[in-house]
Amino acid sequence: MASIQLDCKLIYNFIAMPTIEERIKNRIKDLKSLEMYFYSDNRSTDFFRGNPENTDELIINEKISAINNGLIDVSYAPELAQHIMSIPVDEAIKNKDLTIVDKMARFTDAEPSMNMKHFCSLYCNFHDHAVFPIQSPTALELITLLQEKSENPEHHDLDLKNYDDFRKGLDIVMERYDLKEMNYYEVDKFFWINETRIKDFIATL
Repeated sequence: MASIQLDCKLIYNFIAMPTIEERIKNRIKDLKSLEMYFYSDNRSTDFFRGNPENTDELIINEKISAINNGLIDVSYAPELAQHIMSIPVDEAIKNKDLTIVDKMARFTDAEPSMNMKHFCSLYCNFHDHAVFPIQSPTALELITLLQEKSENPEHHDLDLKNYDDFRKGLDIVMERYDLKEMNYYEVDKFFWINETRIKDFIATL
């Protein structure tokens, strides 16, 4: 009964507001109460925090396994773990160097897929939720839709497949809709939970 009442409250809060800014701002108030969406990731976050360095191949493989969820073929894991050990991941994370995501994704000669970019941004995000945004398909699609409606010329010039441009585009959205109190991990979860509702509203603009 309590779960049904909560769902009704969330739907009412999201639909009742007259603008997307107000709807999103109101929806944030309920996000952190939805612990069921975070239980598994909280365990992964604890593991990353307990093992922050990327110098042990076994630990790196465990990190990859903990967050993969089908994003990359498991057969890539050993090769990716060795690649992570070969690049300055720890230094980059310490220095908040966003270029490490692209370096990590390019562990083969082929152009990295969006799934690989998603995974590598997620891997870095689990080391620091506040610095490395998650370049997920949901975030890319929603930012693209909001970008099309944006009157900010800077927003239209961004290539969201580029990680640095993606971060800039996400920061614009977070600033406009008062999402700055959330870190990049929470924003990605927020987009995932509310994807359909946000799309439905954007379609009416």
